[in-house]
Amino acid sequence: FNRELLDFSTEFILKNPMQIRKSLDARVAIKEPAIRVITARSGESGEAGLREALNSIQERGNGHGGDVLLIGRYRHNNPDWSSLRASYPTLNLNFMTAHSSKGREADYAIVLDVISGKYGFPSEIVDDPILNLVLSNDSAFLNAEERRLFYVAVTRAKNIAFLITHETKKSSFIEEIEGPEYEHFVSSDKMSCGAIRCSKCGGGFLIKRKAGSRSFWGCSNYPYCDAISEVCFTCKEGVMIKNNRAFICSRTACGETAPICPRCGQGMLIVKDGKYGPFLGCTNWRSKGASCKYTQKLSK
Repeated sequence: FNRELLDFSTEFILKNPMQIRKSLDARVAIKEPAIRVITARSGESGEAGLREALNSIQERGNGHGGDVLLIGRYRHNNPDWSSLRASYPTLNLNFMTAHSSKGREADYAIVLDVISGKYGFPSEIVDDPILNLVLSNDSAFLNAEERRLFYVAVTRAKNIAFLITHETKKSSFIEEIEGPEYEHFVSSDKMSCGAIRCSKCGGGFLIKRKAGSRSFWGCSNYPYCDAISEVCFTCKEGVMIKNNRAFICSRTACGETAPICPRCGQGMLIVKDGKYGPFLGCTNWRSKGASCKYTQKLSK
C-alpha cells in the first residue's frame, strides 16, 4: 500500500502500547489523504454511503474500472450484489470479511458499517471471560483485537480506503480518526460547512480551521491541497463563495456579499482599519511575500 496509508495505519495501530512495531516501507505516495470517511445522514441507509464511495472510485478511473474490495466485520454486511454490479459494470467488486481479507489487496477498499453497536466495528460482543484468561497481555487495552482487525481492513487498499459510517451511530474508531491528530491522513466531512467541496482540488471538503487569531475555511485534503476560503465577516460561520459578480456567504440565512477585488480577481474587498481611518482592502494582502495590496476609499 501507499505511504499515506502506511503512516495512518502505523499511527492507528500503535495507539496500543503493547503492539509490536513492524518495519514496513511504501514506495508509492498518492499525495492525498488515504482514508476517506463517508457518513450516511439521518434517513439514509448504509448503501447510500457505499454508492457514494463507488461513484467516487468510478470518477477517479474515468470509466476504466478497477478492483474494489468491500470489507465487512461480519458476513451479514454483504450488500445487494445484483443492483451494485448492474450500476457499476466497469468495477471488479468483491466482498470479504475483515478476517478473511488478510493477505488480499485491491485498488480500493471500502469498509462497510463502521458503526457502533453489538455488531458494529469495533464489535461490542462481550468476550467469554474464560477465553480472556488465555489471550495476550494487551487484552487490557480497549478493543485491542478489533483495532488489529480494523488495521487489516484498511490496509487492503493500494490507493484509498473508504470507511462507511452513519451519523446517528458512529463507531468509536471513526470518532477517533476524525480527531485532529489524523487530519493529514483522513478526509472527512465532519465539521464541514454543509459539505461544500473544495473548488481547487475537487476532492476535499471545506473545514473550519484556526491559525493564531485568524479563522478560515481550509480543504480537508491539506497539506496536499492548500486552498483557503474566507469566513463570513458578518455571521462568522459561513464560507464566502465567489461567483461571477461577488462573494456570497454560504449561509442563506445570512446572505452577506462582498465585492471581488478588481486587481487580483481572487480576493474580496473587506473593511480594514488604517492609520487614517477605515478603508476597503483585498483579503489577499500579506505582510510578507507576494500579495495583492489593492485598496479603495470608503464611500461617504
